[in-house]
Amino acid sequence: MPLHNPITEPQVPQAIARDTEATAAAAAATAAHEAATDPHPQYLTQTEGDARYQLALPVTVVQQSVAAPAQISILANTWFDVGTFNNVNSGSSDSLFAMSLYVQYTSGGTTQDYWQYAGAAVISPVWWKAGGAELVKYIDMEGHNSVDFALSFRLGIDGQGGRMVQLYFPLNLIARLVRASFVRLRY
Repeated sequence: MPLHNPITEPQVPQAIARDTEATAAAAAATAAHEAATDPHPQYLTQTEGDARYQLALPVTVVQQSVAAPAQISILANTWFDVGTFNNVNSGSSDSLFAMSLYVQYTSGGTTQDYWQYAGAAVISPVWWKAGGAELVKYIDMEGHNSVDFALSFRLGIDGQGGRMVQLYFPLNLIARLVRASFVRLRY
């Protein structure tokens, strides 16, 4: 519906911006905002956020595998020593490791060509465990053609800078190879 008595330009006070002025001012403000290095100082910039909350990715990957000798019998509900994990970290730094665990087994005297069981965990061990109870971690193991299970894992006491990799299986196994691999994620 058209206005019966429209407002004309001379009736609008000079202090009120016209459409062209408002559009130009908004464009200039938008350009200045986009060009600013930190237009919202109450929020972290991408660089500040990365520095504060960044996932610690490896600078260089240090990998070590600890493998038990071939053809071994693992008794259920008994701690089994796989081998020594050397140079866990230095005494003055923290460490974070991704650990993968694989078991290749023997069935009827025949070694299988694939990993029968596999599991993984993230651990953060100290450099040297002087004494007391070892921290136990539970690892969900996926089985190739059997029921999945959880086993207990710990790094036992083995001296300065080295820790014994120990597993506690809930079942009996005749294993061809048990291997634990550690990849350092943080220094």
